[in-house]
Amino acid sequence: MKWKFFAVAGSVLIYGCAAQGVSRIDYKAPTPVKVNNEITVNKPCAQVWDKLVNQLSKSFYIVNSIDKASRTINLSFRTNRPSEYADCGSTHRTYVQGYKIETYDFETAGPSEFKVATPKQPDKNYSYYVNINRNTMLEGRAVVNIAPSERDSSSTVITVNTRYLWTLKVNGQVFAEHFLGKVNPEKRLPEETRTIEFTTNWPGKGIGNDLTICCSKGKLEGEILDMINK
Repeated sequence: MKWKFFAVAGSVLIYGCAAQGVSRIDYKAPTPVKVNNEITVNKPCAQVWDKLVNQLSKSFYIVNSIDKASRTINLSFRTNRPSEYADCGSTHRTYVQGYKIETYDFETAGPSEFKVATPKQPDKNYSYYVNINRNTMLEGRAVVNIAPSERDSSSTVITVNTRYLWTLKVNGQVFAEHFLGKVNPEKRLPEETRTIEFTTNWPGKGIGNDLTICCSKGKLEGEILDMINK
């Protein structure tokens, strides 16, 4: 009887199969909000212009050009913390492998790491998955317009319009996990890059099957307009 038990156990070890994982994704798109990108202040245009130029020169925004004749200031910026300025929705991911369940929740605009199953299982003794690494960046170019109010020449209207470019870079490493527990690194996947363009009050969408939507949170526009009162 003992001999039969060990014989059966041995056959399980030799001919065992690994459960291939299953991945699921649930993406929730952002709800765009109307960004207040214009204010009117009870100060003369020349005073507002000088104040804003001075404040912007001390900020982390890069002043690319100043044209007093057209009353415009062109700015640019770059950040590796896109979630502060952009809302690209939220993502919930699940990886299920046998009795093992892993969940990942993150803001889509920001970086993240998670595991996904491969579409194929080349060897039944191994479960195959990919460790995914996402890195994101946000760039922006803003045009600030300062002009006398048409209703009251002693007041000034300041408007900020920004064009954003959100960039996602994805790379991954394939792993093969034997049903006895040993994990072997396989090939490394080539890096992929995706971009989404959007503006102050106009969301942008991914290309093709990419359902990601990004919109401005109004942080940049608000920070610039707040400089008038500092």
